[in-house]
Amino acid sequence: MALDDPRTLVSTDWLAAHMKDPDLRILDATYFMPGDPRDAKAAYDAAHIPGARYFDIDEISDHRSDLPHMAPPVEKFMSRMRAMGVGDGHQVVVYDAEGLFSAARVWWLFRLMGQMDIAVLDGGFPKWLAEGREVEDMAPMVRDRHMTVRRQNQMVKDVTQVSAASKLGDYEIVDARAAERFAGEVDEPRPGLRKGHIPGSKSLPFKNLLKSDGTMLDPDALRAAFAAAGVDLSKPVITTCGSGVTAAILSLARQGGQVKQALQQIGANHGITDEAEFDACLENSDIRRAISASVAAGDDAGVNATPTLFLNGEQLEGYEWRQWPAMQAMLDEALGEDAPETATEASMDEAETPAMTDEGDMSGESMNSDTESMDETEGEAAPQQ
Repeated sequence: MALDDPRTLVSTDWLAAHMKDPDLRILDATYFMPGDPRDAKAAYDAAHIPGARYFDIDEISDHRSDLPHMAPPVEKFMSRMRAMGVGDGHQVVVYDAEGLFSAARVWWLFRLMGQMDIAVLDGGFPKWLAEGREVEDMAPMVRDRHMTVRRQNQMVKDVTQVSAASKLGDYEIVDARAAERFAGEVDEPRPGLRKGHIPGSKSLPFKNLLKSDGTMLDPDALRAAFAAAGVDLSKPVITTCGSGVTAAILSLARQGGQVKQALQQIGANHGITDEAEFDACLENSDIRRAISASVAAGDDAGVNATPTLFLNGEQLEGYEWRQWPAMQAMLDEALGEDAPETATEASMDEAETPAMTDEGDMSGESMNSDTESMDETEGEAAPQQ
């Protein structure tokens, strides 16, 4: 996915250009599946992107549960982030050694904790290395930093909720595991787990969303992948996997594609149809950040029914926009337009909306009527058949 967005995906070029930003924090979230002999911490110690801190997905979890990767208690997350020197006002970029794998889980976890200024490095460490970029083997100097956490409880579905969704069919349940695991043709990597899948769920292996170099597919290809899996994105979605890691890749794909489509739609409404021309107009990262924030605000609220966005008073299908007048002025200035005399702000009653999980929308909110629902922990333990 080409567009750099500091709340979803950024390229290696973007990260290289921002390495000296004082508010940048880089996390190495490498994780290897059970049975893989590699040691993630040893890999980090041997070589990592300069300044990166190591984020241990297994350790930063809820150890009160015997299930893997339960989301950590708020207090534990805050404590670990403080010790890592990651806090309020920081722009976080997270990567992993597989390309695009476990980093998405950390992206999702930050959003669960109400921290939206985080992006996944598209292509991860393999792409960084392939481009001959600098690495180091020393841990950075760290100073404590406070982080304000507001857990977004609507982003998690438990086993009871997933079971109900399976029976009622009011959600699309999308499984990120490999097709043979979904079909129950091979054993699960964790002993004791039954083979198969949640009844009524759809199979969309996360690798189907990635290019050969480990980067995310472009928005059109992502839409096609979801469609090929039979996923109706006009319905709310619950994403699942084996233990709450790769399900986040589906979420990231949807959220990242949503921002891209929003930008393209705005460009079209300003008479700009050439993508290169439009991208040149939007080199202002503040605009992209504001667009992403607006999209995320609609998602995190658990918006029910198709949201709306208004551009110069004209309703655009499929978007929820927050703080629109300020956004409109920024866009008009960047695109060489005069700001309208009046701006219409979309408004929806957040209290009317049901809880959802992992937030994104693969290609715009028009494709998903409310926030995507990631069965991040408890839901992953839902009975499988």
